Amino acid sequence: MTPSSRMDKASVRALEENLLDLLAAAALGEAVDFSVMSPTEVAELGYAAQLARGRVEDPNDRLGTTMRKCRDLLATVTLEEVENPKTKLQARWKAPFPLDLGKIRSELSLRMRTAKRRSALDTGTSAP
Repeated sequence: MTPSSRMDKASVRALEENLLDLLAAAALGEAVDFSVMSPTEVAELGYAAQLARGRVEDPNDRLGTTMRKCRDLLATVTLEEVENPKTKLQARWKAPFPLDLGKIRSELSLRMRTAKRRSALDTGTSAP
């Protein structure tokens, strides 16, 4: 999930897509498999969860739970400092990939609604 200066737009977008999918799953109460994630990916997810927290519908504060889980997992890990972070929050998480708050706010809400509808279709119930 770590971007580099050699990444093209499609690769960067794929990273964003994956991150938004993980955030939507976490916000909807689905399990996130942290065991397959690198420390850098955990840092990026924690950073994204903190950005999204309070900006999308999350009455059970699952994004907060995800953020705290990421922080706990990173407590014993040493990550490299980020070169030229866009925000203090990005620097604090040592997340190498800067995130667009507007994109998180708009796209995450859409993904959550889509996932709820898909789940409702799968179970035969109605979704809001």
